Amino acid sequence: MSMTSRILIDGKYLVADPGPTGEVADKNGLQTVEVPVNFPTFQEAFAMDAGRVASQVGVPSGLMLIGSPFERSQSLEVLVKYKFQGVPVSWTPENGKDRATYSLTGTEGESPMELHPRFGRLKAIFGWHADDITLGANSPGRFDYFLPNTTTPSKAYGTQGWITTGAEFQMTYVTRGVPASIFNNVGKVFNYLPEFLKAFGWGAFFDGRNWLVLAPKVEKNLGSAARVTERFRLSGPGGVNQEIYTYSGT
Repeated sequence: MSMTSRILIDGKYLVADPGPTGEVADKNGLQTVEVPVNFPTFQEAFAMDAGRVASQVGVPSGLMLIGSPFERSQSLEVLVKYKFQGVPVSWTPENGKDRATYSLTGTEGESPMELHPRFGRLKAIFGWHADDITLGANSPGRFDYFLPNTTTPSKAYGTQGWITTGAEFQMTYVTRGVPASIFNNVGKVFNYLPEFLKAFGWGAFFDGRNWLVLAPKVEKNLGSAARVTERFRLSGPGGVNQEIYTYSGT
């Protein structure tokens, strides 16, 4: 006789082999327990309260039922697979942050040449033809075909923009519910991210660049838990325009 054959719900409904299965905790701490239970009839299966199954099998307090599909077993009984998921009642925000996972992805974009940090030097080397000189020498335009004061073709002719590189840093963790505080800093600019330093052990500051807090991503079909991903965009050279976005002061 297997060990699982001794597990009964209400003293009469057998927990089927292989017994309770699942995951004690995933990488962020999310717990999952699946309990297969055999019932003689559909009526008995639909009358069963999932809370009784959870308490009698020992599902950790705080996990919630997220599904209970059924099928006919080989013995023609009704096999119901109760699936519970979440985090314990005692789970705190600190528990979530302690089991956070991190990712860093490079990003690329294109900016007009007029916004290049060395635009003045580039103009001196290659020459610049403003489309409307009344708007000023740095107004939109193009590089000249010839280098200044020569008949040598310019290698910069036809170049209309330059690639700006940055990064997106993400921190993912599990919470009980969805705290409103995850939206507090959206749209703010930070020069320093302690989360980044904790994740990688370097990169407390990036010279001439800073971080824009993006809107978080939230996954909420996890029983009593939610998986939150906070997102931070590293600016290109020169930093985020703090007249457009709110500077945090840090």
